[in-house]
Amino acid sequence: MRHTKHFVALRPFPASRRVPSNEQSPNMNHIYRLVRHRVTGAWTVTSELATSSARGSGIVAAVVALTICPPAHADGGRGGNSFGSSAAGGIGGSAASPVGNNGAFDGIWGGGGGGGAALTSGNSAGDGAAGGSSGGGATGGQGGLSGLRVTAGSLNAGSVAGAAGSMGGNSSLGGGGGGGGGTGFYILSTDTQGVAGAVVGGIGGAGGTATGGHVDSGGGGGGQGGAGVMSGVAANVSVSAGASVTGGAGGDGGAVVNGDGAGGGAGGSGGAGALLAAGSSLNNLGTITGGAGGLGALASPGPTGSNGAGGVGISGADLRIVNAGAISGGLSGATRANAVEFQGTANRLEIQAGANFVGNVVGSTTVGATNTLALGGLGNGTFGVGAIGNQFQNFNSFVKTGSGSWILTGTTTQLTPWTVSEGVLSISSDANLGAPGSTLRLAGGTLQTTADISSARTIDVNAVGGTVSPDANTTLTLNGAVSGAGALTMAGAGTLVLASTNTYTGGTLVRSGTLVAGSATALSQNTAYVVNGGTLNLGTWNLTTSSLSGAGGTVALNAQNLTVAQAADTSFSGSIAGSGSLTKTGAGILTLSGNSSYTGGTTLKEGRINVGSNTALGTGELAMDDGTTLGLAAAGLTLNNAIRMTGRNDPVIDTGAFSGTLTGSITGTGFLTKQGVGVLTLAGNNTYSGATLVEQGTLRAGAANTFSAGSATSVAPGATLDLAGFNQTLASVNNGGTVSLVGASPGTVLTINGPWVGNNGVLGLGTTLGGNASATDRLILNGPSAIASGTTRVAITNLGGLGGQTNGNGIEIVSTQNGATIGTNAFTLAAPVSAGAFDYRLASTSSAAYLTNTTQVSTTPTYRAEVPLYAALASQFRESNLAMLGNMHQRVGDDGVTGANTTTLEQGYRQAWGRVISIDRDIAQSGTVSPNSSGRLTGFQAGTDLWANANWRAGVYVGQLEGDMRVSGFARGILNYAAGSNDLRSQYLGTYATWKSDTGLYVDGVLQAGRHRYTAGPTLAASSGGKGDSLLASVEVGQAFRVAPNWVVEPQVQLVHQRIDLNDTAIVGALVQQDSASGWTARAGVRVKGEFQTGAGTVQPYARVNFYKRSSETDVTRFVGPAGFSDIATRTGGTSSELAVGATWQLSVSTSLYGEVGKL
Repeated sequence: MRHTKHFVALRPFPASRRVPSNEQSPNMNHIYRLVRHRVTGAWTVTSELATSSARGSGIVAAVVALTICPPAHADGGRGGNSFGSSAAGGIGGSAASPVGNNGAFDGIWGGGGGGGAALTSGNSAGDGAAGGSSGGGATGGQGGLSGLRVTAGSLNAGSVAGAAGSMGGNSSLGGGGGGGGGTGFYILSTDTQGVAGAVVGGIGGAGGTATGGHVDSGGGGGGQGGAGVMSGVAANVSVSAGASVTGGAGGDGGAVVNGDGAGGGAGGSGGAGALLAAGSSLNNLGTITGGAGGLGALASPGPTGSNGAGGVGISGADLRIVNAGAISGGLSGATRANAVEFQGTANRLEIQAGANFVGNVVGSTTVGATNTLALGGLGNGTFGVGAIGNQFQNFNSFVKTGSGSWILTGTTTQLTPWTVSEGVLSISSDANLGAPGSTLRLAGGTLQTTADISSARTIDVNAVGGTVSPDANTTLTLNGAVSGAGALTMAGAGTLVLASTNTYTGGTLVRSGTLVAGSATALSQNTAYVVNGGTLNLGTWNLTTSSLSGAGGTVALNAQNLTVAQAADTSFSGSIAGSGSLTKTGAGILTLSGNSSYTGGTTLKEGRINVGSNTALGTGELAMDDGTTLGLAAAGLTLNNAIRMTGRNDPVIDTGAFSGTLTGSITGTGFLTKQGVGVLTLAGNNTYSGATLVEQGTLRAGAANTFSAGSATSVAPGATLDLAGFNQTLASVNNGGTVSLVGASPGTVLTINGPWVGNNGVLGLGTTLGGNASATDRLILNGPSAIASGTTRVAITNLGGLGGQTNGNGIEIVSTQNGATIGTNAFTLAAPVSAGAFDYRLASTSSAAYLTNTTQVSTTPTYRAEVPLYAALASQFRESNLAMLGNMHQRVGDDGVTGANTTTLEQGYRQAWGRVISIDRDIAQSGTVSPNSSGRLTGFQAGTDLWANANWRAGVYVGQLEGDMRVSGFARGILNYAAGSNDLRSQYLGTYATWKSDTGLYVDGVLQAGRHRYTAGPTLAASSGGKGDSLLASVEVGQAFRVAPNWVVEPQVQLVHQRIDLNDTAIVGALVQQDSASGWTARAGVRVKGEFQTGAGTVQPYARVNFYKRSSETDVTRFVGPAGFSDIATRTGGTSSELAVGATWQLSVSTSLYGEVGKL
């Protein structure tokens, strides 16, 4: 708490004794001081010894010196004494009592009244208060008016000044004190206030003159200058760039005229630039200056009054000041007042780039007070630490804040505990940070070093963390302990050496440069390491980290071991180098995806390591303990590391969705589990003795005998053991998934020296399907314990075989030797096996299993189910074509009514017609497979005459037929095997021309084109489809004979020629080519028609008998493979008969309906 002192100098002689004129006063006298507390307003009288001198008269002279610093406006100066201590001048006014007090009177002399203070409130006129009346001396001057006052809201003050205080009154008995200057800008609002112009406090009034010639009459003291800015509440003030705040100058002291030794009046103190209430804050971009002190007055022959003190730049308690401008103390002659004076218990001064202080900055001396000096702002600056303890006094907390960069220069012996919370604090010497006992705290900011530095000071890294950034080609060695809950980050291009026993727990982050471990505990054991760039160097120490992560950089093991003991999952894409080793413990996943070169090997004791590059594990061996997992984190990886399984249980290699290759050898006694849906290829010389379990995806061979011959192998459902064409030997197999031997060419051999147990798994074999000598993959069961049991489904892949007839046993695909046996039904076909025209079946004995396409009782080949289907296609489309063609009466019905009483249309009329078709067809053919077809054709036909006259008509028609034709024939070694069905669809376009004579003779010609599509659906095999086209020509002749008034007999003949062309079609294992014969169909028949009149129209019933003769031809269906083809011959031709009945119902002369049913 700052005290403001008012000084009264008195000579203490008894009132009953006058000093003779020839008597000297003592050299040492008591000096009494009247002290007033600036907050409470209490006055205290103190005394001390002081030298003095006086004339030899018996009159005691009083010299008054007055300094007034009230909490609001300055007091006026005090009036001069008239006589002795009992006739004191009145005290000037204050904020609480603006009117100056009256002077004292001792019966003869009276002191002058004190000057009034400028009002702070309660005076609507805004005038300064009056000075007090004298007790014989002159009245004090009136206080000055404040320039601007705010009680609520915010203002941005422009140029404004407080009014000057009035001069004290003149008197022969002593001059009155000058009035205090008014405040420039007085604040009673807690809202933010601004200063944008020049704000000046009022000048203090001059002291009054002592005019009398009395020996002890003195001049009045000058009034104190008003404050530039003053707050009566905790305020927020901002001074803009270019703006200024200046305290008012103190008033000059009053002179002594014709005096007899009394002193001249003291000058008034300068006003403060800013006088702020406790808890205020100020942000300065401009200039703040304390007022100059007033001059002391001359007195002849008495002493000259003392000059008034300069005003402080800023004063207050518990303040927060941010300065990017200039702050100066006021002058008293050549003496500079303090730039800033703090009181209270918590003050903060933030210096920003461009700041300037003229005068000292003094922190509070209150016990326990915290005075913080901060370097902040967005800009960069330089601060000389030698000013700490000299210009900057009593500060005990030092902070770097803001995003800018500050450079510390010089040295200081002061304790300066720095906290770097933001931006960069740069040093070139450890001494820049103060005495060695000063701690350094990193709290989010960066400590930059620009030279080689070795420091023993302790460093605290708080929870926010901090960064150390040595410049390139420099080394910072920290020999002191680093502690705290935060993470330590290494940045910069230089080297940081941590050499102490460090306990920080937030982990270590290397972004650039090199961080070297200088002790076994340098990097806080069991904390996280993050390397995003630069190098983490283990030095000569084995270290343990709780996790390793980062997007780059290098971990230099040297010859040491780094243990990663992590519970959570992390990824590190940087490199690991050196001759040292890496150990992984903990349940978490460590993903390594950089290109590493360390040679000491990797020990996977717990958890999982995922690799994302070919050299992620360096060049050394990977040792895998029980329950650990090696995973793939990228596709197409090839790992050359040897793998040693150290336990007896299940290390896992998990490909995930990726594929990868292991070229190193796998050794040890543990057993290996393959997981993940991807493909793992083994290409090394693997000799591990434990079991192999393929749980998921594919375990593939990349070389011959790469699978461990001593390993019992199990394949789970959905998983695959793929030999990929390489010969392998296994101890035993338990197959619930797929074991595939298929490679680019047949001939792969899998030898099993123990049991083969099929759990409904698949054995995949590649075979060139043909005759007995066909090349094939083969399973060999070797030894008396090699017994095939359970159920295994054999899936055959045809590797270029056309198919061919087998003789005897057929193609041997499973062999036994040295006492091995095959159980009953141990092997069955997984799906039909077909090649060319042949179907193969599996025949098995206790010593071998074969593929054969001959029956056990003959050498007849076993054709595939597709053969009868394709052999029957041409005849099925021929019947569809004939169904669409029909004959003339089936197309258009009967022309008209011939009775005598019936009205007919004019000769030459054109007609449109249409019909719905549904025909059942059974087709029996002979040949290689003797196909029989049975099904129904349905569709429509519609046409119209384009031209007609009395004897001719010509037109066009369109139509469509669809059919589902079931086919049986010789297939799969079975006569009349239900081979499947053909789904037919045909679309037609036809043209016709018909001539009729008046005698009943007619000739009808038709030309018809067809487009065909089909799907062949064989039994228990995949469907296939194709297309083709056809062309048909027909000539029909008939002659009607009337045999009764209402009956006509009409003989008919018809000749039809067809050509069918079906495109080649690919099916499984073959290409089907059709060579369909062109052929003739002849029809002869007779039609009997009646004609009867009814109330509903004319009805013409009829009956027809036809005989058909088809020419004998041969359709050839060729099944083509890579090495040859097989032809299937199917005969066409034959005879058939048809009986049909129908009727035409003529509804009107222009409309008729007709229908027919028949049996072919």
